[in-house]
Amino acid sequence: HHLQSANNNNNLPTDLDELLLQLFASISARAVHIKTNLSYSICVSHQNVPGFFQFTPTSESLLRALIVYLNRHFFNHYQQHQFSHSFVLQWLVNLSNIYGFVPYFVKTEYPNAALQWLTIKRAEAEHISLNEWFQVLNLLHNLARHRMGVKALNKLKAIATLKQWRDQYI
Repeated sequence: HHLQSANNNNNLPTDLDELLLQLFASISARAVHIKTNLSYSICVSHQNVPGFFQFTPTSESLLRALIVYLNRHFFNHYQQHQFSHSFVLQWLVNLSNIYGFVPYFVKTEYPNAALQWLTIKRAEAEHISLNEWFQVLNLLHNLARHRMGVKALNKLKAIATLKQWRDQYI
């Protein structure tokens, strides 16, 4: 009955969907973390892009869908008990730590999304944990390590947004 009512409620994910996303994101975040710890050079290489996550129409759709998912959490206060959004953010941070993957994030508009998340007023952000803010800031840091990321962030006036966020939260 719970699954049926959840499916009829504006297409919100069921608990099973949320649990599967949490499982996928946590395993993926850990796998990328281990891979980069074993070979840190893949994080900083300007020449070689690792082959384990390629930019295809499927991966592009996945990255874009995750923005929609995270927007629902940040802007609509949508929260499940499983907190999958935190696992998703950690996976994205770990992937964006790899220099060769940053263009994927720029092409799928993560600089804009992350900066939009930072524009949430403090009074409307009680549901956002300190860890999630840390993950968003880490994502922006990773994007800024690549010339494409810097160009996108400068175009979006990221420094002004970061200063506004700092003034509200720190």
